[in-house]
Amino acid sequence: MNAARRIGRPPKEEAGPTRQRLLDVALDLFSEHGFAGTSVRMIARAAEVSDSGLYAHFPSKQAIFDELKGGESPYAAVNLLSKFPVAEHQHDPVSFLRSLTATLLKAWDSRRGRKFTKLLLREDLSDGGDDYKAMLDELCDHLAPYFAQWRKEGTLRETELNAQELAWEYIAAVGYTRLVYLQGGPATREFGHKAANRHVEFFLDAIRR
Repeated sequence: MNAARRIGRPPKEEAGPTRQRLLDVALDLFSEHGFAGTSVRMIARAAEVSDSGLYAHFPSKQAIFDELKGGESPYAAVNLLSKFPVAEHQHDPVSFLRSLTATLLKAWDSRRGRKFTKLLLREDLSDGGDDYKAMLDELCDHLAPYFAQWRKEGTLRETELNAQELAWEYIAAVGYTRLVYLQGGPATREFGHKAANRHVEFFLDAIRR
C-alpha cells in the first residue's frame, strides 16, 4: 500500500457515495501535501476509482478544492449555523451563544474538522487569508440580525457597537481558538475549548442587561 493510499483512504465508517468519498480523500491529501502537491491521480487512487470516474463527479482538481473550501463544506461556520436549532434559542442570547459555541467547537475539533482547518492554514492564511476573512464576514452577516433582535427586545445593553460589530466581537476569539489551539495536542485543544467558553461568558457579561 503506498503512502497516498494510507493517508487518503477514509475509515470504513466514513465511506459514502463516490462523490463524498472523493471529497473525503481529497481533504486528507490536500491537508497533507497541499494543493500543488496533490494530483488527480492521487485522489482517484486513494478513493479507489479511475481518473475517468473522478472526472464523472468533478471537472478538475480545482473544482474539488473549491467545493471543499466553499459553501458546501460541513466545517464552514455559516453551514453549521444553518443547521443550528435557532428556534430553541432565538430569544435568549445566553443559550444561543453558549450552544452555538459548543456546536462550532465540536465540529472544528473533530478529526476531519481539524484537517479542514489545516487546509485553510496551508492554502489560504499563508496567502493573505482572503477566504477565511470572507468566511468570518459571512458568518457575521448571518449572526448580526440576532444581535439586532436581542437589542430590540431589550436583552442587550445599549453600546456604541452595531449588531455587525457585536457579531464580530463574539466570533473573532472563537475563530482564533479554531486556528491556533484546536490544531494542537489534546491538552492544547482542551485549553482552547476552555478559553473559547471563557470568552463567551465574558462577552455575555459585557453585553447583556
